[in-house]
Amino acid sequence: MIWIETLSRHKEPVARIRAAGDATIGRAYDNDIIVDDPHVAPRHIRIRRNDGGALIAEDLDTQNGLYDETGKRQQTLELGGNTLFRIGKTWLRVRESSFEVAAERQLLPEARLWLWLLGLLTLASALGLLSIWLADSSEYPDKFPQYLAALLTFVLPISLWVGFWALLTRLFQGHTRVISHAIIAVSWLLAVLMAPFLQNWLSFAFSSRAVIDYGFIFVWILCAIVCFAHLRTISTRHLALKAGIVSALALCICLAEWLGTSPFSPDEASDNGSYLKQMFPPSWRMVTPRTETEFLQEVQNIKIKLDELREKETGKD
Repeated sequence: MIWIETLSRHKEPVARIRAAGDATIGRAYDNDIIVDDPHVAPRHIRIRRNDGGALIAEDLDTQNGLYDETGKRQQTLELGGNTLFRIGKTWLRVRESSFEVAAERQLLPEARLWLWLLGLLTLASALGLLSIWLADSSEYPDKFPQYLAALLTFVLPISLWVGFWALLTRLFQGHTRVISHAIIAVSWLLAVLMAPFLQNWLSFAFSSRAVIDYGFIFVWILCAIVCFAHLRTISTRHLALKAGIVSALALCICLAEWLGTSPFSPDEASDNGSYLKQMFPPSWRMVTPRTETEFLQEVQNIKIKLDELREKETGKD
């Protein structure tokens, strides 16, 4: 016994029809499976078993032919449980009754999802207000409208972002999954709010300016992860392809932003100003600080190089 599935243009099952081991598919009413597609022949393909017992699809000498998932025309095509093929404009898949499906996913109660979202919103609001308070240097007595307006600058973009992904989910899957998309978006907001503190701490802990200079890489990696999570919420098909696309886009954006910093410019390379915006207790350092002798030796080396440069400049004059 086999099951023949007709698929949507997004490769999702639309209908499943049970058939015997052999079946014909086409528009004519004498077929085992009737496909309502004007680009399909009256008797288009036959599903049968070959000598080895494997299922194959065989083109019955039609004008529009039989195509595999890559778009290559085939006279016969061996069918595995995940093999997709096209006749006319209709996508099909054939599976045997013994095909092993994936284990069931855990269904979280709607109330638990709401609790997760409420908790994340509370934490994000608290971090947002804390960031605004730490950066606030004004002397206005009534700061509530100022803080409220600052919070709304987060709420509106996040709402539009969630609405965009919910609309895509509605178009492709028939439901919105607003709560799931909102949890992903608010988690991203939390990470963005925590990123400056984390970057400053890592830069201080490892005495590394690169953590600050190239912090945009972390931001775009985070954006790629969030977009992949949204795409996975819409559908779990082609996850490797989706991950590859968002990774490639993030890599291109990071490369463009890095080139925008003029990394090969000598002026940029000579910029040795302070890069830490926040200091931390010495115990938070992860690398051993240099000794006084090492510091003085480095100063002496710099002095020697400066003297050499002065002598060269004097010789040119």
